[in-house]
Amino acid sequence: MVNDILDFSKLDAGRIELDSHAFDPLAFVTETIELVAGTAKQKGLALTCEVEGELPMAVLADNARVRQVLLNLLGNAIKFSEVGQINVKLTYRPEAGGVLGVAVSDRGIGIPCDRVDRLFRRFSQVDGSNTRKYGGSGLGLAISKALVELMGGEIGVESREGEGSTFGFTVAAPSVKPSQSEPFGAQLPKDTPGAAARILLVDDVAMMRELVRLMLLPSGYEITEASNGAEAVGVALSAPFDLILMDLQMPGMDGQAATRAIRAASDLNGKTPIVALSANVLPIHIADCLEAGMNDHIRKPISPDELLTKVARWSGANEV
Repeated sequence: MVNDILDFSKLDAGRIELDSHAFDPLAFVTETIELVAGTAKQKGLALTCEVEGELPMAVLADNARVRQVLLNLLGNAIKFSEVGQINVKLTYRPEAGGVLGVAVSDRGIGIPCDRVDRLFRRFSQVDGSNTRKYGGSGLGLAISKALVELMGGEIGVESREGEGSTFGFTVAAPSVKPSQSEPFGAQLPKDTPGAAARILLVDDVAMMRELVRLMLLPSGYEITEASNGAEAVGVALSAPFDLILMDLQMPGMDGQAATRAIRAASDLNGKTPIVALSANVLPIHIADCLEAGMNDHIRKPISPDELLTKVARWSGANEV
């Protein structure tokens, strides 16, 4: 909720600037789908991807913002579906400088025709009752619409109640040479100090651990995972690490308590750099992290550039 409000505030104030990179659109979408595959599998939903027509080998756009929109649409499709499959369709039109199109279709609950106009309004949901079944802030689609329009595109929906929905969006994305394209996470040179570092990744959300893992593995990091604070302390007592990435909000022992325990009890990792992963970005939150014994902070949603830069910095450190 806090992240959504911050994003919308920046959009309203015109403070979000696009950061365009060249990327392979098919590989990019396939990798993005993999981030939610575990959640879909838990519900028995199949995820598919298809290409209509020809795609360029690489396009130029703000892939982080495109990913943000696509993950929101995929998350909604999974949330509102109980059976069937979710399909992502990719299209490309070379006219008008190049336009990349993405459509997400599901067989979920659908949307009543008289409520479709609510979808892209801020803090608005189709079911606004106090007993609604599905959660959410009511900001995701409004933010997606603003981002898509900022990227020179459009977003819309076709839906029938009880039969499913198709959300589609376009963005301006001129084709570029394949040699200019980048992978899902920018790689570090293999001879950088932190490239072979051992990292303990702590987060109670499996999808978040998978996202961070996908960003770090191409750079050669050795990653061990823990799903809660207590487990992290146990792992830190048994093996040395060059860096610990610690979520803050976890059930049971939170990230700050786990950090204090590791600092106090682990001979192997008492001085290992610990970096917080959290959407809590206010100065008081960051001060609390430092007071607990953490060294730095990485904001969620995670920027690949920030993650890789700070991991490279702290995984080479040997003192608190």
